[in-house]
Amino acid sequence: MPVYKDESKKKNKYWFEFEAGKQSDGSRKKIRKKGFSSDKEAAIAMTKAMNEYYEGTYIEPSRVKFIDYLIETWLPAKKSLSKQTREMYTGYINHHVKTSACGNIEMGKLNSMHIQKFIAELREKGLAENSVKKMYSIINTALNNATFQLRIIKENPASFIIDKPQNTKTEIVVWDAESSRKFVNETEGVNRYSFAVKLALVTGMRQGELLGLRWKDVDFSNNTLRITQTLTHDGKTLKIGAKTTSSVRSIAIDEDTKQSLLKQYNLQQLEKRDALSKSKAYKNFDLVICTQKGTPCSPRNLMRVFYSLLDRIDVPRITFHNLRHTHATLLLLAGVHPKIVSERLGHASVKITLDLYSHLLPNMQAEAAEKIGDIFGGHFGGRNTLKQDKLVETI
Repeated sequence: MPVYKDESKKKNKYWFEFEAGKQSDGSRKKIRKKGFSSDKEAAIAMTKAMNEYYEGTYIEPSRVKFIDYLIETWLPAKKSLSKQTREMYTGYINHHVKTSACGNIEMGKLNSMHIQKFIAELREKGLAENSVKKMYSIINTALNNATFQLRIIKENPASFIIDKPQNTKTEIVVWDAESSRKFVNETEGVNRYSFAVKLALVTGMRQGELLGLRWKDVDFSNNTLRITQTLTHDGKTLKIGAKTTSSVRSIAIDEDTKQSLLKQYNLQQLEKRDALSKSKAYKNFDLVICTQKGTPCSPRNLMRVFYSLLDRIDVPRITFHNLRHTHATLLLLAGVHPKIVSERLGHASVKITLDLYSHLLPNMQAEAAEKIGDIFGGHFGGRNTLKQDKLVETI
């Protein structure tokens, strides 16, 4: 039996080797594996490998390092990733996998204990559980690709870990109707930044959608905005389309928003544009929210001005994205159907909307109970024409 012993080693000295046909150059191909603690362990592993070889299911362990596979093979093949997502994946891989012991392990030797230890290290670094979950999702997807598409490893070790990271729900802080009105009323003037905040409140648009909105996508006749273009997070690229297919949508606006907000701002912008266009300093991107020169507004500048406004106005401090949550919350509490709210937000399904705003359901359930009670108006008591004993007999 081709099981061997390496006397130069103190432990894990047994190994096996067997012939597996010929290579392209005519030489004998051999399958070899080392590192067994006993000849019996090596013999069992060899028998399994031989059976797999003759059944055609044997996969030779890849000697490519995990980090090299991620950076040189898997990531370049992900052609459909957006620039933003690709940068995020690259950052996660470089900051975490590349600096860990896990990254230097050969793909053929990578096991679930390595992945579990890596997850524990991420938590020890103080990463939020949602970030740990994102990192796990990246490596799990990459290892699935190595297993089922490329066939360079036999199974995905990430799928066998015990303590898989889970997404944790963070409390969403929003404004109530009073705080929302207070912010709108106390925001002095109508400049591009306060305008953006107000438009976010009344439409639920994402920041990139607001900063990518064009005047040609504003339908004043039908009181709608069409989301067909977004600005990337770095503020450098205007991208046709939106976050998802369902995010390309129309959003209805009320008459007051059209007249008092959009049209007023449009007139101010046209005056400035006409003044600058004579000096050829203005670049017309047709953007609703833009710099004085017509170029896209920096998301960072928008955030800076937004937080400075919060410092001056006595309302709860929320993030810019929570303006979107505020919009949804106000509509749901006002009794607007979740399906309509979902369409305004551009969610892929109403389930996403309900999952996000499930904290509102207890209040809505109580209101629903009151309404059903009003419908029947006390008809459940004192008006039963059936005798009690007859009812029991029927049941």
